[in-house]
Amino acid sequence: MSSQVTPKKNAAYSFYCALTSQANTNVFQASATLTTGDVKVSVDGAALGNITTLPVVTPAASKAILVSLSSTEMNGDNIQVIFSDAAGSEWADALFNIQTTARQVDDLAFPLTTGRGSLTSTTGSIVVTSLETQAKADVNAEVVDVVTVDVVADSVPADGSRPTLAQAAYMLTQFLTERAVSGLTMTVKKPDGTTALMTFTLNDAANPTSITRAT
Repeated sequence: MSSQVTPKKNAAYSFYCALTSQANTNVFQASATLTTGDVKVSVDGAALGNITTLPVVTPAASKAILVSLSSTEMNGDNIQVIFSDAAGSEWADALFNIQTTARQVDDLAFPLTTGRGSLTSTTGSIVVTSLETQAKADVNAEVVDVVTVDVVADSVPADGSRPTLAQAAYMLTQFLTERAVSGLTMTVKKPDGTTALMTFTLNDAANPTSITRAT
């Protein structure tokens, strides 16, 4: 049986309660007599109606009472269950308010279960939701492609803008391998060795001590 913590909106819910004896208010009523009309339900303050499933003393002859609410009776934010002895002589009135939630404990992070807020392995590591249907081999293959196969795009950010990691790697690689200096201008070339990728301005043509990106 799945957990019922917390009560979930629009989902059947059961709980146990006990009713105070009118004959002796220091004790709960044993084997409480419950008939149609004794127990009513209101959803978010709407009109009271007889509960669909009449509560049952469980276990038999005990003081515990099992209350079972249908999904319809639970379709609200606040559910009121009111006990009032129609005969008026055995047990005292009682009211139980149930506040529902959209999710229960079982709907939260749980080992390798889809449809939840996140996926957590049995060792406690988080599995990225977008990869939840991917086999480990597929994920590893994608990582290998990114590192050893995929080619970095021929793109660098505009002067004054921060690069992506791929752009930064591209800029550094070309700066170290393809550049030429003419006067106060340093031109970094693309991999073809001819097309300009970026230009920089030096503060001195002979002995530069600073460099500023121009384009």
